[in-house]
Amino acid sequence: MAALDIGLVVNHSPYDCLYVAFAISMGADRVIVADGPFLKAMRAHPESRMKGLLLSLADWAQAKGV
Repeated sequence: MAALDIGLVVNHSPYDCLYVAFAISMGADRVIVADGPFLKAMRAHPESRMKGLLLSLADWAQAKGV
């Protein structure tokens, strides 16, 4: 999926979506982000895989005990 396509679906900047598109192309299971509005936008994506792809930095740190 292209960054522009993702951005249009979630009404967010394709620039931010470049990271997601790259992660998908590399086969990543998760993408850690610190951008709250972007995380919220992606969680509104109609595809369940895309909804769960991003993980907030705070949640990642908590899971790692940082």
